[in-house]
Amino acid sequence: ISYPSVTQIITPVKPEIPNLELYGLRGKMWDRVFTIMVERAEYFTDFFEGDLKKLEPIGGMKGHSLQWAFNNKRFDFRNAQVEVVNKKDVYYGTYDADGFYDKEPAIFDCKSGNMSKQRIDEALMQIAAYCVPKKEFPNYEDLPKYMVIIPTRQEEPIVSEEIEKYYGMFMELRKVFKQVYGI
Repeated sequence: ISYPSVTQIITPVKPEIPNLELYGLRGKMWDRVFTIMVERAEYFTDFFEGDLKKLEPIGGMKGHSLQWAFNNKRFDFRNAQVEVVNKKDVYYGTYDADGFYDKEPAIFDCKSGNMSKQRIDEALMQIAAYCVPKKEFPNYEDLPKYMVIIPTRQEEPIVSEEIEKYYGMFMELRKVFKQVYGI
């Protein structure tokens, strides 16, 4: 069985955005910082000078930081880069981190892009898709209560408990993806 990724299902067609690859590079750079933050409980931005130079056409790293998240006592990160496979609904993906938000189980996603209403909805659908496979394990004690977006361009998390709502939205896209691509 071929499993499409969560991100393929949400965005099956590559968006027509100038310098899209540079936004992707910036996102990967922040994902690396976030992973180190979760795995080692350290915060540092060891960006390569060449990569920073490449990002100049899109404004570089100006206005971006995760220092606020590192210092936030509401977050208790546990695992980074966790792979999820949903055999029932046929998709896979990797989420950025899990742990606790205000002492309740949560899944976290670091985002370096503009957090418009559409991007927030897409991110919450993505996180919801990662939450649901955890429910397949009835003895798993830490089922997520919260979905938490950690933006690099603002110093507040975006938090939702509406896992079922966003999973429903994701499953609508999953149905369309199957109709169009046959998987």
